[in-house]
Amino acid sequence: MYKGCVPTKTLLRSAKIFDLVKKAQDFGISTGAVSVDFARVMARKDAIIAQASPLESQRALERKGIAVLLGTASFVSPSELRVGSRTIRGRRFIIATGSRPFVPPVDGLKDIGFITSDEALDLRRLPKSIVIIGGGPIGVEFAQVFGRFGSKVTILENSDRILDKEDGEVSLAIQGYLAQEGIGISTGVNVQRATRELGEKVVVAEVNRGRQAFRAEEIMVATGRMPNVDGLDIQVAGVQPQRRGLAIDDELRTTAEHVWTAGDVAGRYQFTHVANYEGEIAANNALTDRPLKADYRVIPKATFTDPEVASVGLTEMQARQEGHRVIVGRFPFQQVEKSIIDGEAKGFAKLVVDEGSRQILGGHVVGPEATDLVNEIAVAMNGHMTVDALAESIHAFPSISEGVRFAARELVVLEQARLACCVA
Repeated sequence: MYKGCVPTKTLLRSAKIFDLVKKAQDFGISTGAVSVDFARVMARKDAIIAQASPLESQRALERKGIAVLLGTASFVSPSELRVGSRTIRGRRFIIATGSRPFVPPVDGLKDIGFITSDEALDLRRLPKSIVIIGGGPIGVEFAQVFGRFGSKVTILENSDRILDKEDGEVSLAIQGYLAQEGIGISTGVNVQRATRELGEKVVVAEVNRGRQAFRAEEIMVATGRMPNVDGLDIQVAGVQPQRRGLAIDDELRTTAEHVWTAGDVAGRYQFTHVANYEGEIAANNALTDRPLKADYRVIPKATFTDPEVASVGLTEMQARQEGHRVIVGRFPFQQVEKSIIDGEAKGFAKLVVDEGSRQILGGHVVGPEATDLVNEIAVAMNGHMTVDALAESIHAFPSISEGVRFAARELVVLEQARLACCVA
């Protein structure tokens, strides 16, 4: 949380404020020339982290009678951990060691040097240009931060679109918005090697069956994350690792009967809110005889670009692949009054619905406050609300959330038209 979510979103907020101030004339406000003081931006980020530091979390745990040991741990037997010079014995364990950036084995990359999200958060000078390898949430968020602050940014993505886990319409929409800001985006890229030429770092890649060189002052690797288990000797405890996590069942138990896991190290959904959810389940299952099962059907995902991207449940393609008779409701924010008032009318809300049951299978938003709007859809899905019930819910006017209601309303109108046609 303190190495990812909070500091990254702090930088994104500064980038958005800078962009908004540059657009002040659109709101009838005159300003002089504005510029970014990158050192002060980073200092603000550091100050926010200091307010909610991990040390404060440690003190809070200790006040509850929980012993906290700082150090590198490793299993020395199925029931023993060594932390520094101490040996801790236990009958049950929870592994919640988090994750770290995954760096692919690109020839020459380590020789010329690169940064990951960890180092990007500690920069004290803005690079004039940067190539970001990876177009997932981490890559696109940093791309917009660097781009808005003045760096020349290029994203290299192996898939055919950035944010490829999102609904296709949403991915293509945010890809277009980032391109409008001057961010270069190359998809279908297979990075082959990295080198240094004439004082610049160069990424050589295969693109559309041809070879292309991408040059920049800095290279950032944002190709996902991997579990922090090095040195833990989990095999001693009977825990089997996988490439991107640990082998676990739906009760978050590992291959060892007495070991559970939670958070990024589990490798399923690497979000802080999922880690919190899994932590509660793992703790319950390790400490009680009333096991709970993790349910991942309604997990909100969020990418804090501007406009924001958020989703929950199935994409349209996934729903069709699962055999649902799918109907889709969409509504553009350019027709939502609050979005127009705020000058943030990009994007749309999209609902994926089963035609027969009228149950909401998924929700996808690219637009203002998407990361908040998606929670309304998640609550509706958790409560097994039909799209009709969502459409009938009165929303405050003017509010951004009307976009979600109007997307639901589109499907109600469609159904009414179908029934009227049948009666006629």
